[in-house]
Amino acid sequence: MEKGLSRNIFEWLVIFLGFSLILLGLGQHFGWLEKKETKISLIRAEDKEEENQGPIFIDISGAVVKPGFYQLDYNSRLNDLLLVCGGLSSWANQSFIQKELNRARFLHDGEKIYIPYFSENRSEDKETIIANSKENGGVAIVNINRANEDELILLPGIGSTYARRIVAYREENGLFSSIEEIKNVAGIGDKTFSAIEKYLVIEQ
Repeated sequence: MEKGLSRNIFEWLVIFLGFSLILLGLGQHFGWLEKKETKISLIRAEDKEEENQGPIFIDISGAVVKPGFYQLDYNSRLNDLLLVCGGLSSWANQSFIQKELNRARFLHDGEKIYIPYFSENRSEDKETIIANSKENGGVAIVNINRANEDELILLPGIGSTYARRIVAYREENGLFSSIEEIKNVAGIGDKTFSAIEKYLVIEQ
Protein backbone atom coordinates (compact mmCIF):
# COMPACT_ATOMS: atom_id res chain seq x y z
CA MET A 1 0.00 0.00 0.00
CA GLU A 2 2.87 2.35 0.84
CA LYS A 3 4.38 1.68 -2.56
CA GLY A 4 1.09 2.60 -4.21
CA LEU A 5 0.85 5.80 -2.22
CA SER A 6 4.41 6.81 -3.11
CA ARG A 7 3.71 6.05 -6.71
CA ASN A 8 0.58 8.23 -6.68
CA ILE A 9 2.46 11.15 -5.06
CA PHE A 10 5.20 10.86 -7.64
CA GLU A 11 2.63 10.86 -10.44
CA TRP A 12 0.92 13.94 -9.01
CA LEU A 13 4.26 15.76 -8.75
CA VAL A 14 5.02 15.00 -12.37
CA ILE A 15 1.56 16.21 -13.39
CA PHE A 16 1.99 19.42 -11.29
CA LEU A 17 5.42 20.16 -12.75
CA GLY A 18 4.16 19.53 -16.24
CA PHE A 19 1.18 21.81 -15.70
CA SER A 20 3.46 24.52 -14.25
CA LEU A 21 5.75 24.33 -17.26
CA ILE A 22 2.73 24.68 -19.53
CA LEU A 23 1.56 27.78 -17.65
CA LEU A 24 5.08 29.24 -17.72
CA GLY A 25 5.25 28.72 -21.45
CA LEU A 26 1.89 30.34 -21.98
CA GLY A 27 2.86 33.24 -19.73
CA GLN A 28 6.01 33.90 -21.71
CA HIS A 29 4.15 33.60 -24.98
CA PHE A 30 1.39 36.03 -24.08
CA GLY A 31 3.56 38.35 -21.99
CA TRP A 32 1.75 37.67 -18.72
CA LEU A 33 5.03 37.62 -16.77
CA GLU A 34 6.49 40.81 -18.23
CA LYS A 35 6.65 43.90 -16.02
CA LYS A 36 4.43 46.70 -17.10
CA GLU A 37 6.47 49.70 -18.22
CA THR A 38 6.32 52.75 -16.02
CA LYS A 39 4.89 55.65 -17.91
CA ILE A 40 7.31 58.61 -18.04
CA SER A 41 5.93 61.99 -18.97
CA LEU A 42 8.47 64.03 -20.83
CA ILE A 43 8.31 67.83 -20.69
CA ARG A 44 9.85 69.65 -23.59
CA ALA A 45 11.95 72.71 -22.86
CA GLU A 46 9.49 74.78 -24.86
CA ASP A 47 6.58 73.59 -22.69
CA LYS A 48 8.47 74.40 -19.51
CA GLU A 49 9.19 77.90 -20.75
CA GLU A 50 5.53 78.39 -21.51
CA GLU A 51 4.62 77.37 -17.95
CA ASN A 52 6.97 80.03 -16.55
CA GLN A 53 5.60 82.88 -18.61
CA GLY A 54 4.10 84.68 -15.66
CA PRO A 55 4.85 88.26 -14.63
CA ILE A 56 8.33 89.23 -13.44
CA PHE A 57 9.21 91.68 -10.68
CA ILE A 58 12.13 94.10 -10.93
CA ASP A 59 13.58 96.63 -8.49
CA ILE A 60 15.21 99.66 -10.11
CA SER A 61 16.86 102.59 -8.34
CA GLY A 62 19.40 105.32 -8.88
CA ALA A 63 19.28 107.95 -11.62
CA VAL A 64 15.80 107.22 -13.02
CA VAL A 65 12.72 109.44 -12.85
CA LYS A 66 10.60 107.03 -10.81
CA PRO A 67 12.72 104.44 -8.99
CA GLY A 68 10.76 101.60 -7.42
CA PHE A 69 9.41 98.06 -7.66
CA TYR A 70 7.77 97.14 -10.98
CA GLN A 71 5.80 94.22 -12.39
CA LEU A 72 6.43 93.50 -16.07
CA ASP A 73 5.46 90.87 -18.61
CA TYR A 74 7.63 87.83 -19.19
CA ASN A 75 10.37 88.44 -21.80
CA SER A 76 10.39 92.19 -21.12
CA ARG A 77 13.58 94.03 -21.97
CA LEU A 78 15.46 96.67 -20.01
CA ASN A 79 14.13 99.38 -22.31
CA ASP A 80 10.57 98.38 -21.35
CA LEU A 81 11.44 98.91 -17.69
CA LEU A 82 12.98 102.31 -18.41
CA LEU A 83 9.82 103.40 -20.19
CA VAL A 84 7.65 102.31 -17.26
CA CYS A 85 9.77 104.12 -14.66
CA GLY A 86 9.76 107.39 -16.61
CA GLY A 87 13.18 107.11 -18.22
CA LEU A 88 16.65 108.10 -17.10
CA SER A 89 17.25 111.12 -14.93
CA SER A 90 19.26 114.04 -16.27
CA TRP A 91 21.74 113.18 -13.52
CA ALA A 92 22.44 109.71 -14.92
CA ASN A 93 26.03 108.74 -15.61
CA GLN A 94 26.32 109.16 -19.39
CA SER A 95 29.54 107.17 -19.61
CA PHE A 96 27.84 104.19 -17.95
CA ILE A 97 24.79 104.52 -20.19
CA GLN A 98 26.82 104.57 -23.41
CA LYS A 99 29.29 101.83 -22.50
CA GLU A 100 27.49 99.42 -20.18
CA LEU A 101 23.72 99.88 -20.32
CA ASN A 102 22.23 97.34 -22.71
CA ARG A 103 18.62 98.39 -23.24
CA ALA A 104 17.96 95.36 -25.46
CA ARG A 105 18.74 92.69 -22.87
CA PHE A 106 15.99 90.53 -21.37
CA LEU A 107 15.08 91.00 -17.73
CA HIS A 108 14.93 88.21 -15.15
CA ASP A 109 12.50 87.86 -12.26
CA GLY A 110 13.88 89.26 -9.02
CA GLU A 111 16.54 91.50 -10.59
CA LYS A 112 17.93 94.58 -8.87
CA ILE A 113 19.04 97.31 -11.28
CA TYR A 114 20.92 100.44 -10.28
CA ILE A 115 21.62 103.35 -12.63
CA PRO A 116 24.55 105.39 -11.26
CA TYR A 117 24.56 109.18 -11.05
CA PHE A 118 27.20 111.10 -12.99
CA SER A 119 28.96 111.99 -9.72
CA GLU A 120 29.53 108.27 -9.11
CA ASN A 121 31.72 107.95 -12.16
CA ARG A 122 35.20 107.42 -10.76
CA SER A 123 36.77 108.63 -14.02
CA GLU A 124 35.16 112.08 -13.71
CA ASP A 125 37.19 114.60 -11.71
CA LYS A 126 36.42 118.09 -10.48
CA GLU A 127 37.46 119.71 -13.79
CA THR A 128 34.89 117.59 -15.65
CA ILE A 129 32.16 118.64 -13.24
CA ILE A 130 33.11 122.29 -13.62
CA ALA A 131 33.00 121.94 -17.42
CA ASN A 132 29.48 120.50 -17.18
CA SER A 133 28.39 123.40 -14.98
CA LYS A 134 29.17 125.96 -17.72
CA GLU A 135 25.89 125.00 -19.36
CA ASN A 136 24.13 126.63 -16.40
CA GLY A 137 25.94 129.95 -16.45
CA GLY A 138 28.97 128.71 -14.58
CA VAL A 139 27.03 127.26 -11.62
CA ALA A 140 25.90 123.64 -11.57
CA ILE A 141 22.37 122.60 -10.72
CA VAL A 142 23.01 120.39 -7.71
CA ASN A 143 20.95 117.52 -6.36
CA ILE A 144 21.67 117.96 -2.66
CA ASN A 145 20.60 114.38 -1.95
CA ARG A 146 23.33 112.92 -4.17
CA ALA A 147 26.02 115.58 -4.65
CA ASN A 148 29.48 114.98 -3.24
CA GLU A 149 31.74 117.65 -1.74
CA ASP A 150 33.31 118.57 -5.11
CA GLU A 151 29.87 119.31 -6.59
CA LEU A 152 28.63 121.23 -3.54
CA ILE A 153 31.68 123.51 -3.60
CA LEU A 154 30.49 124.80 -6.99
CA LEU A 155 27.54 126.51 -5.30
CA PRO A 156 28.06 130.23 -4.57
CA GLY A 157 29.14 130.81 -0.97
CA ILE A 158 29.61 127.11 -0.24
CA GLY A 159 33.22 126.28 0.53
CA SER A 160 34.79 123.00 1.53
CA THR A 161 33.73 123.41 5.18
CA TYR A 162 30.04 123.87 4.35
CA ALA A 163 30.22 121.11 1.73
CA ARG A 164 31.50 118.68 4.37
CA ARG A 165 28.76 119.78 6.76
CA ILE A 166 26.05 119.19 4.14
CA VAL A 167 27.30 115.68 3.42
CA ALA A 168 27.64 114.95 7.16
CA TYR A 169 24.11 116.25 7.82
CA ARG A 170 22.73 114.03 5.05
CA GLU A 171 24.52 110.96 6.38
CA GLU A 172 23.25 111.59 9.90
CA ASN A 173 19.67 112.63 9.16
CA GLY A 174 18.92 110.97 5.84
CA LEU A 175 18.02 112.55 2.52
CA PHE A 176 16.70 116.10 2.37
CA SER A 177 12.93 116.28 2.01
CA SER A 178 13.04 119.84 0.63
CA ILE A 179 15.70 122.29 -0.48
CA GLU A 180 14.76 124.55 2.47
CA GLU A 181 15.96 121.85 4.85
CA ILE A 182 19.55 122.69 3.90
CA LYS A 183 19.20 125.68 6.25
CA ASN A 184 19.38 123.16 9.11
CA VAL A 185 23.05 122.68 8.27
CA ALA A 186 25.20 124.71 10.66
CA GLY A 187 26.31 128.01 9.10
CA ILE A 188 23.79 128.07 6.23
CA GLY A 189 21.29 130.81 6.96
CA ASP A 190 18.68 132.70 4.96
CA LYS A 191 21.26 134.85 3.17
CA THR A 192 23.33 131.87 1.96
CA PHE A 193 20.18 129.96 1.08
CA SER A 194 18.81 132.80 -1.08
CA ALA A 195 22.10 132.82 -3.01
CA ILE A 196 22.02 129.08 -3.79
CA GLU A 197 18.28 128.33 -3.85
CA LYS A 198 17.86 128.50 -7.63
CA TYR A 199 20.70 126.02 -8.11
CA LEU A 200 19.29 123.33 -5.79
CA VAL A 201 17.10 120.37 -6.74
CA ILE A 202 15.79 117.36 -4.85
CA GLU A 203 15.95 113.87 -6.31
CA GLN A 204 15.74 110.82 -4.10
